[in-house]
Amino acid sequence: MKKYIIPIAVCCLCACVNLTPDTGEDIDRSGHTLFSVDIENLSIGEAPVPGSWNAGDRIGIFGSDSGNNVPYYLKKGGEGLQAAAFYGGLVKGNVLAYAPYEESASSAAVLCSLERVQEYQENADKTGFFLRYNSRTFAVASSEEGILHFKYPMGLLCVRFEFVDPVDILAITLKGKVGISGTLEAGWDGEVKPSALSHKEISLDLGGNAVSSKTGDRFNEFLFVLPPAVYAAGDLSLSVVTTDDEMLLGIHEIEIKRVEKESFPVTNIVVRSSDIPAYGKEDGYLE
Repeated sequence: MKKYIIPIAVCCLCACVNLTPDTGEDIDRSGHTLFSVDIENLSIGEAPVPGSWNAGDRIGIFGSDSGNNVPYYLKKGGEGLQAAAFYGGLVKGNVLAYAPYEESASSAAVLCSLERVQEYQENADKTGFFLRYNSRTFAVASSEEGILHFKYPMGLLCVRFEFVDPVDILAITLKGKVGISGTLEAGWDGEVKPSALSHKEISLDLGGNAVSSKTGDRFNEFLFVLPPAVYAAGDLSLSVVTTDDEMLLGIHEIEIKRVEKESFPVTNIVVRSSDIPAYGKEDGYLE
């Protein structure tokens, strides 16, 4: 499977046919469920990420009345397609589904790892950056509805330093009053629960280099993947070390929206004042 995870929609089909898996063997579908799974394309601006299934892909499904972390397998012939069929054991009741499948997943919640250190990439494609640090998609519904719309459990923050005189940045860290990295939980109610987040910061790895705030006529963008939430003024701050100074920037109230289906909201923060002494005067501005 590719490194990135792509949102999918699932609908239940009717029952009695034989399936031919990638092994070439016919499988009696009695007591099994067949899902039609559609991958939605994802893009920001002109950077599309076309979705397609690969041989061996699996999704995991929990049923509240029947079915505990049931793996569903890509039906033969679905490789390279955006819409394909998956099959697996019967599930009933409310449904919690996720991708990709993991044998150790718990029915209590889908656990999503949120990394404490994320790598800075010059001219980063926002879609690719987000998918690199988003570990899993999930969906909830009633089995009677027959359709699951997969959601990403995280959001994306973009920071730019629009100084008249560019600065060379040596380190940049996003800090929270509560945990903002570690493990997220996506539960049966469809909500993302940050209670398992154990770290209060996310740092960008600049590769040991100084990164200028501006290249030519373009202000460089510093991206963070973090939990979706409405953060009150002061809940988040930016610690920035340049070749000349250190800055602590208090961030005004912002909302980090969860990426969902074809929607890809990005929250932007623009810092426009470089006149911040080393003792940490707060001076952050929102776009």
